Amino acid sequence: MYPTTPTITNHAEEKDPPPSIANPLDEFPAEILLQICGSLPSLDTIWNLMRASPMVWRLFDCYHNTMIESVLSGPNSITPPGVRKLIRAMVFMRSGKLPFDDLKEFRIFMNSLFFTYFCDHNEHRQWLQDQKYNPFPRVFDRPKQDLGPGSLPRTTAHTSRSVVATAYHVSGLSQSCLSSYLARLRDPKLKLLHPAHRPSDDDIALCHEQLEDSHVVSTPVPSADMGQPMWPEEIRVVRAMWVIQMLGELKYFVECRAETIGWSNDDVSRLRDKNDWSYLIRFCLGPRVEFEFDATTEVKAAVGYLATRGRYRSYIYFRLPQAPTPSADNRWVTGIPTCSLSSHVKLTPSTPEELPQWDLIEYTLTYPAFGSHLLSVMRYSARRPNSAAFDSFHPLGFAFWEESRLKLLGLVPGLELDSNTDRSLLAASLFALESILSPMGLRKTMAADLYPWVWH
Repeated sequence: MYPTTPTITNHAEEKDPPPSIANPLDEFPAEILLQICGSLPSLDTIWNLMRASPMVWRLFDCYHNTMIESVLSGPNSITPPGVRKLIRAMVFMRSGKLPFDDLKEFRIFMNSLFFTYFCDHNEHRQWLQDQKYNPFPRVFDRPKQDLGPGSLPRTTAHTSRSVVATAYHVSGLSQSCLSSYLARLRDPKLKLLHPAHRPSDDDIALCHEQLEDSHVVSTPVPSADMGQPMWPEEIRVVRAMWVIQMLGELKYFVECRAETIGWSNDDVSRLRDKNDWSYLIRFCLGPRVEFEFDATTEVKAAVGYLATRGRYRSYIYFRLPQAPTPSADNRWVTGIPTCSLSSHVKLTPSTPEELPQWDLIEYTLTYPAFGSHLLSVMRYSARRPNSAAFDSFHPLGFAFWEESRLKLLGLVPGLELDSNTDRSLLAASLFALESILSPMGLRKTMAADLYPWVWH
């Protein structure tokens, strides 16, 4: 007979367990919770609320369409109209339907997300409607499915929940993308330089000599950290991530449900042939036309960041790579849209009344970021060296930064640029931009040549 094992008494276990703390959200009536959910600013916040409250999760099962539309179209929404349409189109696609009759209409829809600026300029409108220059002469036409408020299809709660989870994932990837750019800008190894001797107005070529002479000691650029990205900067990344999600979702839809897509065999085969992201983006958004605003710059920059995050996944739905673990460095509360337009944007209201601030902010997204404008001018200038590469700018986030941030970094001489601006200041800023390039040999002859292209 085995000896009896003595019982070890743990006096801590004899104490009563601590009372469970009830979730205060679950104490609200369903009507109040629905109002709270409908007043949230974005879909990623509703995903956080769903995970925090089982009651909200159950309410979403019953009122998922209402809650999504209330967040997208509510008065507190920080999601711009173009991204709202992308999200509604995503609900259609995950419900097994395509809101576009054919591939051409889909391309018109994707192209219109970026080129709405030209709708307000008659000379650009006439020029872009010419098939000779623009492959999308109907770029200003609306797709048959407007994807406006109230257009969400009847679908299951599981499908709607997957879209909300994707919105949370896109938000996390967007903020981690911007945080990686900011980390590189703050890296002491990045040394932005001004010329040792600023040239006079008549001797701007002195910058050339200093660029070519490796023994010239340049002066560091005085800079300041602007901090968290502004609303337009973050929304540009969010828009680019949603575009990538939409393109991947469409390609996955075509590959897995070709018989139910309702498109012609030619449209389906053309999409199936696009296996490279660069070709797929260019195919759906259109090739670059003869002006410096390239709609694909932001999307390609986002693809470049996603390439560092691993592989894409396709299981039931198309999924972007995994986002980094949340931390204080790569997550923040999205700023409200309170910035103003730069001086190079000229608005003429149709009425003497001042335009609402929200309308002004919406209008900024129809322009490329100022950093993207700088890159485009340097890349496509007829006077640039043929061998010059600008890959050094992409990991710094130039495709998304506003002019005010570049000013604090010392890369733009001022926000009020005109023909009277000191040319030596412009040359010094171009010198700082070119100090990012590597190797030194690719910089020569650029400062004077690009000066009239960037600010005139």
